[in-house]
Amino acid sequence: MRLGYTLLELVFVLTIAAAGFTVVAPAYRRAHARLIVRSARESLIGLITRAQALAVVHGGATVTLSVNPAVVWLEAGGEVADTLYLSALGVAVELSGGRLQARLRFNSLGIGELAGQTVGLSLRSARAGLIVSAYGRVRRW
Repeated sequence: MRLGYTLLELVFVLTIAAAGFTVVAPAYRRAHARLIVRSARESLIGLITRAQALAVVHGGATVTLSVNPAVVWLEAGGEVADTLYLSALGVAVELSGGRLQARLRFNSLGIGELAGQTVGLSLRSARAGLIVSAYGRVRRW
């Protein structure tokens, strides 16, 4: 009657587990980065939607996007209503035209008063983004 495993059996099982992990780990990291970038994009869209709603209540609102550090904040009624720290997630922000900062302004009807803006988000090889039209409509990419 046998009560345990031999050292050789344990080494063999650990070797197979390590080989499997080395195959799965890169795919997991890519998928994790994609999820973080998409989550950041959806949070940014939520902030823009909230800005449109607060613009109606407060007579206007502004969403400011900064590249370095990657931070987005919402101002309405003369104060900062919300802040999204994308750099804390490791997500980098790219703005159209190579800008370092962009402002999305919404009037008292919640309609955008801006030129179209493309916002790219990236983490390692994962990329996602959105396009904000001149009237404030958002389209994902």
